[in-house]
Amino acid sequence: MDLPHGKLNPVTVSIIKMITGDDEITIERKYQSPQTIHSNMRFLFGSNYPVTLPKESDEDSFWERMIIIPFLYSIPKEQADHEMLNKLLAEKDAIISYCLKAFHKVIKNNFIFSKCSAADEMKAQWRNIKQDLTYTLEEFFSERVNVTGNPEDDVYAQPLYYEYQNYCKEQNYDYISYNQMIEWVDLNLSSECKRKRIHHTGSNPRSGFIGLKLITNKQ
Repeated sequence: MDLPHGKLNPVTVSIIKMITGDDEITIERKYQSPQTIHSNMRFLFGSNYPVTLPKESDEDSFWERMIIIPFLYSIPKEQADHEMLNKLLAEKDAIISYCLKAFHKVIKNNFIFSKCSAADEMKAQWRNIKQDLTYTLEEFFSERVNVTGNPEDDVYAQPLYYEYQNYCKEQNYDYISYNQMIEWVDLNLSSECKRKRIHHTGSNPRSGFIGLKLITNKQ
C-alpha cells in the first residue's frame, strides 16, 4: 500500500496501533456474525515521503513497531535496466532460497531484525521533521482554483487564503501561513498570474491576483 504525502490523522494512527498491537478487535465476515479476535497483523507500506504524525499521536509505541527498509540510491532513467524483471525471474529460485535463509535467522533472533543505522537515522529525522506543507497548496489549486491567465479574472488574496484554510480543514490537513501562500504563488504561478492591488468599483484597493478564478466563485 502507498502512503500519502502528509500527516497520518489521529484516527488512522490509533487503528494501526490497535491492529498491530495484539488488541481485541471486532471483525465481520459476509453472512457471519461479528467475531472478536486478538490482532497482531502487519502492514507493508511503500512511500516516497516521510511518515509524520500529529503531536498528540507521536508516541514511542507507534515508532517502535515500525521497521524501515531504506532505499537510498536511485537509478537515473538513462541507466535503467529494462530487462531487470526477466533477470530477476531467471534467478527466482536462488532469491527465494536466500530469503528463506535470512528468515530463519530472524526466527532464531525472536523476530528482531538486525540494527540498520541508516534506518535508525531516517526514523529519528522523521520524528523531528518540519513537515513540508506546500503539497496542500498544490492540491487546493488543482481542485478549487482555475489558473486562467485572463486579466479579466481576479481574486483577492485574503479570501483566497480563507478558501485554502477551509479546504485544509475539510481534508484534515495542516496549512501554511498567509505569507507563505503568497510566496508560493509568486514562485510557482508568476508566468500565468500576477500579484497586484485590485480596485473594484465601490471598494478600496486590496492585494490580490490577476489571472486566477476560484472554482467556487467565492471572492
